[in-house]
Amino acid sequence: MRKVLLIIFFVLPILSNGQYLPRNSDVDSQYSKYLKTIFEPTFLKEESKKYCSKNSISGIIRNDSTFFHITNTSSFTVSSNQSNEKLMAAILYGIKNYAHFDFLADDFGHSKQSKEFVMKELLKIKIYAIPDTNTMTLKRSYNINKLEKIKQYSIGKKLILKDTILITYYTNQYENESGLNKNIKTIIQVKDKTIYSSTREGHKTTISKNNLLNKHQFIYKHNEKIIVSNGGLFNLILNNYLKNIKEEAHIEANNISNVKDFYSNQNTDLKRVSNRGRLFVKSLKLNELLSNN
Repeated sequence: MRKVLLIIFFVLPILSNGQYLPRNSDVDSQYSKYLKTIFEPTFLKEESKKYCSKNSISGIIRNDSTFFHITNTSSFTVSSNQSNEKLMAAILYGIKNYAHFDFLADDFGHSKQSKEFVMKELLKIKIYAIPDTNTMTLKRSYNINKLEKIKQYSIGKKLILKDTILITYYTNQYENESGLNKNIKTIIQVKDKTIYSSTREGHKTTISKNNLLNKHQFIYKHNEKIIVSNGGLFNLILNNYLKNIKEEAHIEANNISNVKDFYSNQNTDLKRVSNRGRLFVKSLKLNELLSNN
């Protein structure tokens, strides 16, 4: 009996540490490979790039969410010495009140050629009316940093647009051996004229024709939270605004198309969903607008 107890005493720690438990070698090796090649590098990449800019600009965002509200009589924007700041405030107002949308998403699952997991989403917003910028008046503002200023405008007369304003918001998320990656493209156009354009590749954001914003990294303090952003505050807010609309459109999408045949030589498990209609935008809290995820 004493021998049996001694055997149990020595064996239990070994089992509790999992050293000699039966194991599925294939599952374990695949799991270990995933952690080392995909999961862990994502966090290392984030840390290494987060504060690497030599041209950082710091600022404080006040804990006053009313500056960022879009109501029936007001809208806002973030100025960075751009001549079209009123127009951008009018466009935000138009997205919330006078717009239709088209949404399309392709979940490729797994691409045979590149051996990566992919999710592609496309949101198009058509704005058919905006406030008349000539009748918009500045209500209040404050400096965030030496380059940016938050401005809130009163809304006056509305204009029905002869040519709709088109916003294209495209996201491409994929996971491969280098980690989790995300590319975003945002374009605002009237006819063939581009009003605003930004591209995000991984952690780098580039604003078209705005070297002032592109050459700096912005660090904002809001309450006790530190927010790091490339491309400036307006780009961060616009991206979160459009991302929220895209996610709502995706959740409510019920039109599923069978397009697997078109991709059968390249991909497996393709799922396509689409949605369209009148745009109804829910209000976002300030911490949602300032999210840099």
